[in-house]
Amino acid sequence: PLQNVKSIGVVPSPGGREKSIAAVNLAMGYSLSGFKTLLVDSDSKGMAGTILGVAPPAGLTEFATAELTAKQTVVKARNRLWILAGGRSVAGLERVALKAGGDLALFDAILRPLETHFDYIILNGCRDFPRLLQGIINYSQELVILTLPNVESLLLADADASPSPEKAEAGKPGPKPPRAKDTPPQETGILADLEAAADQAAQDEQELPTGGLEEIFEMQGPAADAQGL
Repeated sequence: PLQNVKSIGVVPSPGGREKSIAAVNLAMGYSLSGFKTLLVDSDSKGMAGTILGVAPPAGLTEFATAELTAKQTVVKARNRLWILAGGRSVAGLERVALKAGGDLALFDAILRPLETHFDYIILNGCRDFPRLLQGIINYSQELVILTLPNVESLLLADADASPSPEKAEAGKPGPKPPRAKDTPPQETGILADLEAAADQAAQDEQELPTGGLEEIFEMQGPAADAQGL
């Protein structure tokens, strides 16, 4: 592509999912940031247009084969965001690419007339069409390879990792041997300090004078002042 436009390909890998959503979100992000963005969809289901809420009657295949012009195929979906839609006809473009020997410069030729009008071109690849996917990879300056995990696989892996009831029962520790009654456990640390403090408090209470609190309340005047009361 020309230097004034940046091309980014969103391509799937084995196990990758939600590719069209990622491509639309990427294109929306650039358009909302103020860049004129073209989203090129090579998916046979045309999910990018569905997500954006547009249903162009023609798109990538018709433009690539010169059946229709850019004005007839490039549809505005949002402010500063246009789409060159996919659909069932993309399968025909894959056959054209195969007849041409799988030309890796296919998208250079297709998108060259549009490059001067946009800041970003986001290409949504599809693994169902390997020739077109190779062309997208060759054309793109950067690639986003989507590898979202399959939830069902994660659940199966989690089930395999969970021990069976028999294994869980076998793994439980056996009962602890009973302590001898004549050798009670000795408390240590904080518990021992609390026990010692309680014993000392009990001992001090026994050493109080017989008068106890009555003597303190009876103390008045200089005698009380002398003892700091």
